[in-house]
Amino acid sequence: MPVSEQERISTAMQKLGMEFGQFVGTMEPSAFKEVTFAGRNKEIREQVLKDLRTSVEVAKRMNTKFVHNVLGLLDPKLPIGFQMANAIELLKRVVDIYEPHGITMVMETMNQRTQPGLFLYDIPQAYTLAKAINSPSLKILFDIYHVQEQTGNLTAMIDYTFDQIAYFQIGNVPGRLEPGVGEIDFKFLFQHIYDKGYRGFAGLEHGISGKGETGDFAAIQAYRNVDPKISK
Repeated sequence: MPVSEQERISTAMQKLGMEFGQFVGTMEPSAFKEVTFAGRNKEIREQVLKDLRTSVEVAKRMNTKFVHNVLGLLDPKLPIGFQMANAIELLKRVVDIYEPHGITMVMETMNQRTQPGLFLYDIPQAYTLAKAINSPSLKILFDIYHVQEQTGNLTAMIDYTFDQIAYFQIGNVPGRLEPGVGEIDFKFLFQHIYDKGYRGFAGLEHGISGKGETGDFAAIQAYRNVDPKISK
């Protein structure tokens, strides 16, 4: 996106009193095509770091402290322990870039059914990386849709890793739609997250089951129905 467009969006959001959430920090879609964090290809790893240095300026422009980066593909030829070591090594360099600016990189785990072949696929793996780096500039993006698809046990996963979660994304299962359309009890789940003290972003990363304006308003009402501050 051109710098002028970034500035236009940022100005409009600030006038409306809105906060910008996260954006993807890697400039190229290589995370879904190459072994990046898990591998040892120096050229690829340096490109990642170059992109993330650029993302600092984008974050400042958008007035946000969150950058979302996918950790790339799994290397089927390399033991997972070695891949974890490679990722930890690169993530240490990442936080060196972000820490001086108070920026937090959030790692999203994705499920193996809809996103096969990625390196970061479950919450315990992301938690291991976050604890190993031990920095406010590296945390977990907890995508409820992906976690439910991959492992389920949403409440237990949240409880165990809550100290490393900095961002939630929403999507129901099946179909990746709004609350109320699918199997997840969002009223219970949102209340649980709220009671634990979370007051951060909840990204609406899903489709809408209805059509047009009627569908949009129905989705808004679905969120009101499960909002712990409204539904009580």
